[in-house]
Amino acid sequence: MASWFDDPCFDHEAETVGAYTLTGDAWRRLQSLRERGVACSRVIAVAGVTFRKQAIEQALREGAGTASLEAEPQNRYDKHAIKVCLGGKHVGYVPASMAAQMCALSLTP
Repeated sequence: MASWFDDPCFDHEAETVGAYTLTGDAWRRLQSLRERGVACSRVIAVAGVTFRKQAIEQALREGAGTASLEAEPQNRYDKHAIKVCLGGKHVGYVPASMAAQMCALSLTP
């Protein structure tokens, strides 16, 4: 069953939560979680950034300001891995304990 936020007229909606701007599917997932009564705003420390300094520096030089989260179920180390991207560049991961909680809440609507 489709929800109000699945309507294409909401394709360009955006919302800032903490330090992040959510758009598109991320915005829709936030609305879905809210409708289920799940508290959603949280600022997190991104794991693995020391291995991705060049990507972070490049994203910041290019003025990237929107972070996105991408589930990575094929990750060989953690089936609950959630990649953090900044300006389309992979800059780290959601910490494993938090990623498992997020997967339990279902990232997809």
